[in-house]
Amino acid sequence: MPIINKCYSCDVELLNENSSIEHIIPRALGGKLKSSKLLCKNCNERYGYSIDAEIEKQLGTFAIVIGANRKKNKIELIDKDGEIGYFGKNMLTLPILDLKDSKTGEKKRISFNNYEERDKFVEEFKIGRESKGKTVEINVSDLAYESPLFFKNNISNKPGEFQFGGDLANRAIVKMLIGYYIKEFAIKHNVAKAIDFIDSKLDHGVQVRFHYIPILTYTPSENEISHVIMIKGVEERGLVYGYVELFNCFNFLVILNNDYDGKSFKKAYRNSLVKDFNSGPIDIDIPIDFTISGSVNYNQILMNNRINRLKNLIVNLKKD
Repeated sequence: MPIINKCYSCDVELLNENSSIEHIIPRALGGKLKSSKLLCKNCNERYGYSIDAEIEKQLGTFAIVIGANRKKNKIELIDKDGEIGYFGKNMLTLPILDLKDSKTGEKKRISFNNYEERDKFVEEFKIGRESKGKTVEINVSDLAYESPLFFKNNISNKPGEFQFGGDLANRAIVKMLIGYYIKEFAIKHNVAKAIDFIDSKLDHGVQVRFHYIPILTYTPSENEISHVIMIKGVEERGLVYGYVELFNCFNFLVILNNDYDGKSFKKAYRNSLVKDFNSGPIDIDIPIDFTISGSVNYNQILMNNRINRLKNLIVNLKKD
């Protein structure tokens, strides 16, 4: 197959004026591996506003508290009673302000990046309200969280039941594998069916499944927080498939091509999110066996266990 120098989505030739930097794992999740030989600017933006945006909404919280997303520094956590608190890197509590209009009873909660920012707001807010002859109750007491706190996102607000998935998220997972494959091999023929899948054209046998079988997944080191991606071709089975593990919590096996006619191959990469571990190629082999992928409840329990591990690691991360 010829080496491509075209956008893998629309086939436009990639030139200086229309090329773009594509992160294999989205930058909003702390992705480091990237290439300018995958997507044109238009297609990169199109995916960025759709499937990449969805996976950021669902998992971006974790990148923020780890410090892997430098553009954002605030997240919301929820306690068992549904009370929302605001936190920054390492899950440190951010200062809040509760406002209540004495006349209308209207309530509003505001969070701040630091106490100086909050105090300045209070003074300016008081002056502004007094000049207009309005009264307001201001509560600057900090919340004390004694009950467990839980992660939340755009599809899960019930305490203790973090959800991830859906059509857009699945397409985002497949897109990561497509980008990694083409970056490594510079051809798209063997993942053409998967490209149709992320464009919602046809599934062509592409399958995306949660994968939490302990003996058949990547095992992170004790204090490791990372993303892992693997792509593998199996000549004797006529199969190309991939494995994606995000934050060592969200694991997926993906069939990309079930009509593969080439030689066997394997590539894998670890994207470290903490200082003590390096990013780079790794030697792992995640076998594929959808017959023992586990029940939905089984997967949910193991995913929650991994999220709890991640939460404990985040709290204990060393401050910069």
